[in-house]
Amino acid sequence: MANLEYRLLDEAADFPVLYAYNGIDGGEIAARFLCDKFIKDGKVYERTSTASEPLTYVIYLREEGPAAPAAAPDTDGNGVRVEIRQDGESEAPGLLIETRQFTDPVDVILCLGSDYFYWLGDEWRKTMTVLDEDRKVYSYYAQKT
Repeated sequence: MANLEYRLLDEAADFPVLYAYNGIDGGEIAARFLCDKFIKDGKVYERTSTASEPLTYVIYLREEGPAAPAAAPDTDGNGVRVEIRQDGESEAPGLLIETRQFTDPVDVILCLGSDYFYWLGDEWRKTMTVLDEDRKVYSYYAQKT
């Protein structure tokens, strides 16, 4: 188990810690490292970089602004949910394509780290991944190729 911190990318303020997690699984840290965006407490952050320090892993963030109101989480509490959604350039932005449920963090990493996936005979290309902690879900945004 390791420690993880989300820090604001603000050198003048000495990179203040926004959120800290102690005793977090390495697989979950790896999945979080893959996310381009992070949503927590009604705010959207962009991941700018990641770091490995002697006792802590760090994700540096830049605040983008307020998040859209979050829907109630639709989960049974078992495992990790990943929503596959159409990206903002698609004909139906944000449309939910598929929901996947995982119990193994490695499967989450493999899903989020994949650049392409296939659904109903079509190839889709990843455009962005998001961890929405407010909704307790990862989102994988993709565009049909």
